[in-house]
Amino acid sequence: MGTGLILFAEIEPLLLLACAVVGAGAGLLVWWVLTALASDEMQQDAEWRYDVSRINSLRRIDLTFRLFQPLIHVLAKLNRAALGKHLPEVQREILAAGLPRYWLPEEYLARGQVLALLMLPGFLYMCVTYMGPAGI
Repeated sequence: MGTGLILFAEIEPLLLLACAVVGAGAGLLVWWVLTALASDEMQQDAEWRYDVSRINSLRRIDLTFRLFQPLIHVLAKLNRAALGKHLPEVQREILAAGLPRYWLPEEYLARGQVLALLMLPGFLYMCVTYMGPAGI
């Protein structure tokens, strides 16, 4: 009648599958954020003591580094290969800006690249919304 209840048998199977996939994705996202925010200290294995303490300090002070540390390390290697001769100048600018001394220039550039990638969907949406397909 008009009770507003939906019976489980009336829902299409593909819609149930889509809901399950979205629910699993949301659960994985929550697990990833909680795991990243736990911020366990890195243990010193074969790494230099300075690198371990530097990375632990960065994980404490910067949320972006804590959440995207593996991606930042990959992008830092690419930055080191592509911008090697410009990195000393970037380091001077980082120190002159008053940022913590824990940042390596290639990691700081990688952090900016990660933030740009996170903002890309919003910028694309705004460009397409206000300028149409020519906005891309």
